[in-house]
Amino acid sequence: QYASEFEVLKHGVFTYTLLEALDGKAGRIDNRIMVGALKSYMELRVPELAEEYGGQAQYPTGYTQGNDFPIGVLEDERLQPH
Repeated sequence: QYASEFEVLKHGVFTYTLLEALDGKAGRIDNRIMVGALKSYMELRVPELAEEYGGQAQYPTGYTQGNDFPIGVLEDERLQPH
């Protein structure tokens, strides 16, 4: 699919959403960002942002198998609820 980019975001919609997710918006268990939460956040947020900024529809997909696992750990000062 076409990757929507917007000057105001300073990134493409996918990259912007990935950075949001890794900053803790994807949800977390303790201070860990889990790959399952990251995947779910991306699948919901990317189309939402593309529509909000008037871009073409963009629907990321991901396939996982097996146990969920942490993909990142947040530092203490970033643990505040969003």
